[in-house]
Amino acid sequence: MNDFRNDDPLPNGQQETSEETEVEELFILEEIVDRPPEFQMFASLFRQVEPVCILLDGKNQGTFVQTVKRTVFDNDSNDEGRCKLTFLSSKEYSFEACKRRVFSLSLPTEPANASEDERSQYLRTVLDFSQTQSVHALGALLRYLDLNWAKLSMDLHAKPQFLSLRIISLADIVTIDEDTYRGLQVFRPLAHPSAFKRGVRGSAREGLSLCQLFSRCSSKLGQSRLR
Repeated sequence: MNDFRNDDPLPNGQQETSEETEVEELFILEEIVDRPPEFQMFASLFRQVEPVCILLDGKNQGTFVQTVKRTVFDNDSNDEGRCKLTFLSSKEYSFEACKRRVFSLSLPTEPANASEDERSQYLRTVLDFSQTQSVHALGALLRYLDLNWAKLSMDLHAKPQFLSLRIISLADIVTIDEDTYRGLQVFRPLAHPSAFKRGVRGSAREGLSLCQLFSRCSSKLGQSRLR
């Protein structure tokens, strides 16, 4: 699963141009074994990240895809049901095509005036290309953004620009089932009291939960970091 956001400033005081107004950070998850049929790792990531869009292989309609659909659409306790599922063509998003897209990725931290070979060597120090699933997922995300960024950013001249890649490992994560998670009340989102805002993504408020009891944050950014 990959996530991208624009929390960081431009490096070295660089100014944004009209064609490069989006600066993002890419998160790459190391390959893990997520055992069916529960797929607890996915469920945990979904609760934590709260994605607005999930990209899936359009050719695969197996147990995992069915679990994703149930998680996204059957969870009516908060706004997560508004997440969008996008199925990608396995032909257009083949592994080799996605791998080539990863190798064409340009980062501000790479050597100045790097050749194609130098960029490839640099990327190999950042990414483990033996983890084919992670590489395939990253390449698919990049290709999807290339084709849809104008629509996503509402700017015909904008294009995605990435500051860095951050590797995420779940080797030390503790997994719990859904009933235990709800029983602990770590988070308990409540629908917005206003009928006008109810159902709008991000409008839910934190109810009586551990997060609400321990939260002393004064800003939305602080609350997001605490979660």
